[in-house]
Order: sequence, then structure tokens, then C-alpha cells
Amino acid sequence: MGLLNKILRMINSSKSISYQQDDNLSNQMWQEFEKVEKLRPDFYKIIGRSVDYPKYTDRYKTNTDFTMRELLLLIWYGRTKKGRSIDTPIPKYFFYDYNLNGNTVTQKFITQNLLVKHNDRYVLSDEAKRIATFYSELWKIHTTKEFPTCLDEDFEAWKHGKALIPFYKKEIIYLKKDIIYIQADIKFSQKYPDFPSYKQDLNQIITFKKEEIERDKKRIVVCQDRIKALSD
Repeated sequence: MGLLNKILRMINSSKSISYQQDDNLSNQMWQEFEKVEKLRPDFYKIIGRSVDYPKYTDRYKTNTDFTMRELLLLIWYGRTKKGRSIDTPIPKYFFYDYNLNGNTVTQKFITQNLLVKHNDRYVLSDEAKRIATFYSELWKIHTTKEFPTCLDEDFEAWKHGKALIPFYKKEIIYLKKDIIYIQADIKFSQKYPDFPSYKQDLNQIITFKKEEIERDKKRIVVCQDRIKALSD
């Protein structure tokens, strides 16, 4: 109802003459508008994870002295063959996304001989390489931007990305619902071309909406292809 109230306030002092003269038409318009808006799908509700879903919980037992988010930093150090220069700044997302003091954790790695200084660089020890290899998919979980992921919850089920299959299936559900919503929105805009939010060129608005439908259809194909690739 928030959007409806906002639009109602916007036209409160400038309602068209036709709507003033025909209250029944006005009521019918708003009822249809509400009906269309109820079709609008919620992406995060459908996939079952909110936009601010936690990126870590520290609940996974790593059999090391480190949490998953700390091991992600170790993996970051090992992602270059020559090691990281000791002057290389630790990416800020380790602090903002994972609440890590990168320098403190780095010192813990050094103390436990997981990081070794060599030619002004930090390189992984043999033990660190073993750990980083075992937990290597944490990096893929971390870099997945299509859906909210959690290092601790998704690691065991990840299996080279197979954990994403349910999310792609749910995204397809969302996209199909979104197409239905946009199609209904187009019909509404054609029926009520004087609707307050259609002050721009109506034909252009409809063109944009049709382009959204085509993007949704293309994305469905992408999701289907990725499900097939991950299932093989």
C-alpha cells in the first residue's frame, strides 16, 4: 500500500476532470492497480534469502584454529603464484563484509607458520597450501554475486557450484512470475494511459516493459543452461 498512498498523495491536488466526474471509474482503476501490484514477485522471498543474508556464521568446524572467513583471507594470500607483497593492502571487503582485522589475522598466520616471508612477500607454507586447497571453494562462494551466500552454510553443499542449482531453479520461478506481472502492468497502462505515473511517453514506457520481458526470457535460458552444466 506504500506505493499506492504515495501516488494518491501525488495526484491529490491535480486529479483529472474525468476521474472527478466518474468516481466509479477512479475506484475501479485503483482496485485494478492494486491487483496488478500484488502480482509483483519478491526475488529474495522466492529464493529464501534476504539481501542482507549473513556472509558467515563461524559455526562451521574447520579443524583448524581459524574460522571460514579467516581461511578466506589465507586463500586470498595464496591466489598469486609468487605470493603477496608484504606492502599489498588487504582488500577492504574483509573488514566490511567479514568483520576481519586483516593485519591481526595475518599475524596469526605468520605465528602458526602458515605464511612465510620470502623476498618481501608473503607465501603459503606447505601446510597452508594444503588447507587452502581443501577450502579453495570458499573463494567461489565469496565471489558469487548472483545470490546471497554464506561461507559456513554453503561450503559442504557447494560441490563445484552444485549448491547454486536450487537458487537458479528458484530464480526461474521468480522470472516467470515477473513476466506475468509485467504483462499485466502493460495491459493496465494501455487501459489507463492517464494513470499518474505515466506522464512520460506511454509508448516508450511500454517498449521498456517489453524489453524487460525479453531480458527475463533470456535470463531463464541462462539459468536453465547453468542448471544443466552444473548437473552434468
